[in-house]
Amino acid sequence: MYKHIAIEGNIGSGKTTLAAMLAEEFSANCILESFEENPFLVKYYNDFEKYALHVELFFLNTRLKQLKAFFSETNTIETFFFSDFIFDKTKIFAQTHLRDESLQLFNSIFSELDQRYFLPDLVLYLHRPVSELKNNIEKRGRAMETDISDVYLKNLELNYRFAFENEKRFPVIWLNCGNKYAQLENAQFNFLKNIVEKKWEKGFHEMSLL
Repeated sequence: MYKHIAIEGNIGSGKTTLAAMLAEEFSANCILESFEENPFLVKYYNDFEKYALHVELFFLNTRLKQLKAFFSETNTIETFFFSDFIFDKTKIFAQTHLRDESLQLFNSIFSELDQRYFLPDLVLYLHRPVSELKNNIEKRGRAMETDISDVYLKNLELNYRFAFENEKRFPVIWLNCGNKYAQLENAQFNFLKNIVEKKWEKGFHEMSLL
């Protein structure tokens, strides 16, 4: 069994819900992203260009602190856990949000961090159509997400895809969920359990949810 399994996905893909479900099923630890603590997030959704760098640097620092705190408080040799993010998520989002000097500054800071210790052993990416993402975003009713555009979600998906298709450090399972994941049934949950229990070669793998 992998030690660190990360559930990733676009905004509204259901990654947090699934990470918590799997952690409970396997009696494992679970690290969930503390996105609500970012004081720049609401400002960012109102003015993307002005606050993009602020948002990403805050997230970079927060994710680093979360993972450091977890690893310092647990026996990492025996600990088995799920998370709803990977450390490299910050870089993927930065590629979507930042331009020119801001992106260069972010990449320079990111490259100085030794994140090898935080690499996941397996990533399960939940790919859902933009229409399904928007439905889920609307259902959860977070005011700051109200105006997220289809173009924004599509660009983020493309950057995830590019990063994961070129990933060689750990296996990535790109799971095409369609609209099925919104009504996750026992057979589908068992299918997901089998995925995280299986031994995968490093690199990109693509499949569809039953």
